[in-house]
Amino acid sequence: MSDFDQQKQQQEKSEQCFKRAAELNPQPLSSLADVTTQRIWFWDCVLTTGLGVIAAKKGCYKSWLSLQLAYAVAQGRPFLEKTTRKAPVLYMALELDNIAMAERCRKLGTAPDGLDVLFSFTRGADALNDLEALLAAKAYRFVIVDMLPAILPKGTDGNSYDAITDFMLSLRRLAQSYSSCFLCLLHSGKAERADFVDSVLGSTGFAGQADTVIVLDRKRGDTTVKFMSSGNHGRDCCMKVEVSENMIMKRIEDDDTDGKFLSQSAEQIYTLLKESYPQGTTAAVLGSVTGKSDDAARKILSRLMDSSLVERTGRGIYKAVTGQTDTNGQPDLSGQCPFSQ
Repeated sequence: MSDFDQQKQQQEKSEQCFKRAAELNPQPLSSLADVTTQRIWFWDCVLTTGLGVIAAKKGCYKSWLSLQLAYAVAQGRPFLEKTTRKAPVLYMALELDNIAMAERCRKLGTAPDGLDVLFSFTRGADALNDLEALLAAKAYRFVIVDMLPAILPKGTDGNSYDAITDFMLSLRRLAQSYSSCFLCLLHSGKAERADFVDSVLGSTGFAGQADTVIVLDRKRGDTTVKFMSSGNHGRDCCMKVEVSENMIMKRIEDDDTDGKFLSQSAEQIYTLLKESYPQGTTAAVLGSVTGKSDDAARKILSRLMDSSLVERTGRGIYKAVTGQTDTNGQPDLSGQCPFSQ
């Protein structure tokens, strides 16, 4: 190739680069000083425009919480002592039928105006297109997808980071473009996690693209649910919620372990150490009291140590960190269940 041809090729490449850079149009960061639009909070400091995820094991009331939140947003009334922004709501009940939804509505009271329901939906790219049609034509601004896997592209591997990230990012951008919030329900894993956000089942792309991640945790048979949330924009939140016989949810207290986000199992063991074994005990004792294996109790204790809530004071002896000095410095090795007296 001649020098002339090389120079011509280089000039054409340069012109293409300048044209593409003009199309991309990067803006000076200083120009954002002129942005006066305020962030929309559909649920105060928990759910904003974009994408939210609720993850919980089966039986932890994630659908009940979502439906009660839908009632609250449709009316603009507080829920769990947090304000909501009134907006048209679409509840996509993709794992329930009309009989089940009618039964739930009878428990919660007459459904408010501005709250619609769908029982089936499309998948993948079709789902994104149909969601946009609903946002544009019906002006929905709060959409609950119960459950999210029902609208993923057919055949999607829930553990595939690339596939999940691509879909979740598209979902998030669609919600943001209409100043809306999509709240998607997912299952959480059975294993205890040091960080509750990591308990979302499947690829990390589910939580990674969410503006807010909410995790619910409940001990089987207990009427108290632990609510934990963390997000890109709001404040982290941890509270306990009481569920009545009619499934009505009421906030009863905030987290009382210095802001630590503990699962029900971790909180149970920490409370036992603090109140029933103040001088310390073994993983075997705690496992027998809580019905867990020694290994499971030991793993929970290890995570409590990482959170600086528990310390090891002797070989195999664990003690709650309370800032108080033991009266005699001797651990309690009796192994007696505190509930048997």
